[in-house]
Amino acid sequence: MSFKRLFLWFVALTAFVFAVPFVVGTVFVPKVQRVEPVEAFYEVEDRLDAITLGASHGRAVYYPAMGLVGHSLNEDLGDIWTADLKLRAALSRVEGLDYVFMPVSPALLDHDHRITTPENWLIESSWLQNTPMPADDANMSFAERARIFFHTHFSVMPFVRVNQMTKDAISQLVRRAMGDVDDAIAAQGCGVLRNPLSHPHEFGQRNGFPRYPMAAHCLDNSGQLNAWDHGERAKSALEQVPGIRDFNLSLLRKMIVETEAAGAEFVMFVAPMTETYFNDPVLNALWEEERPRIEALAEETGVAFYDFHDLFWGEYREDNQVYTDGNHLTLEGARQFSEAFAEALGLES
Repeated sequence: MSFKRLFLWFVALTAFVFAVPFVVGTVFVPKVQRVEPVEAFYEVEDRLDAITLGASHGRAVYYPAMGLVGHSLNEDLGDIWTADLKLRAALSRVEGLDYVFMPVSPALLDHDHRITTPENWLIESSWLQNTPMPADDANMSFAERARIFFHTHFSVMPFVRVNQMTKDAISQLVRRAMGDVDDAIAAQGCGVLRNPLSHPHEFGQRNGFPRYPMAAHCLDNSGQLNAWDHGERAKSALEQVPGIRDFNLSLLRKMIVETEAAGAEFVMFVAPMTETYFNDPVLNALWEEERPRIEALAEETGVAFYDFHDLFWGEYREDNQVYTDGNHLTLEGARQFSEAFAEALGLES
């Protein structure tokens, strides 16, 4: 076989290998597991009252219960750098925005997943895919615009979905071959972190989706796993990124200035968490160091800072209806929290 023909076969095979995940991820992955927050953002951009930024604790904000039209731009593993990127893109498109909600939590000031997370290129792709495109006059560099455009229109997320599905299937086969329990059984026995009935991206939309409660006896285990994971990531960031807390505080200060310049109110809040998660020794030690800095920033800039971390403590021990895992709320929990949040803000729901 000639070199030319061999090369053409190689090109064709490579194209086929790369095309399959896109086809499977686009056509065969159930629609409920795909989220289109960028398109949803466009749908309501001309009448938004509020947006939510930050990491997964932003899932707690349920806008219908607050009497607001809003959209969540938060993301699993999102850091403050990500929030700043999304804020500038959003402010460039929305006029008359009233609120920008920013969840803060233990270890938030220690997040820098661009550097410290092994799968950071996959996470960044997800972040940028879910970032609204900036308007022409937005204060963003060409490189930032190009990255958002590329990831929004040529996303690698189908690869991620199919790759994860394949890894999960292989893992199940190996575990069964070794006589171990599979994920469904492990979930019943509280051996897995995420509630199997909740997809991680279902929280991205502005009005929320059903979020099923985890069995009450599973919450302590889930909270411990959540806390361990977040504590390890925080320790990794502190070791690898000198001055990460000062950098993140400066970004928060910048975001506050940009929000107020746009005529909106920047609000920081601590979402409800389980006692097990919040009182984890590692996370609690980090929070004792970080909270005074956040409070000082709020006092310096005059922004509101609300703390609801213990809103549901003691109410879920027998029949949990408010937590979907160790530190995220069900739809019912989000509704109750958001009503309390609206009352604190002086809003009529």
